[in-house]
Amino acid sequence: KIWRERILFPPEILKLSDSLGFNPLAASSSGTVLAAIPKSAPLGFLRELIESHGFVTSIIGELVSDPESRKIVEGDSLREFPEDAEDPYILLLE
Repeated sequence: KIWRERILFPPEILKLSDSLGFNPLAASSSGTVLAAIPKSAPLGFLRELIESHGFVTSIIGELVSDPESRKIVEGDSLREFPEDAEDPYILLLE
């Protein structure tokens, strides 16, 4: 399960996605680290450690074992997690 509002996007991606009309989730994520951390891990310590090196952290969701329960939470609604996405940068070449 992913909480959409917790995903941090660079302002440039948000501007491009707004101008060109694509979903910012489809943009490439160069420089992004996604970590799966056990619930038993010292989360506060790990966040503090990562942020002490100048990185921004955000807990965007939780892993689920059932593929049918993979959802994106947007406000009060749930939507299906996308199976694939079109490359939004092709719009720059049109």
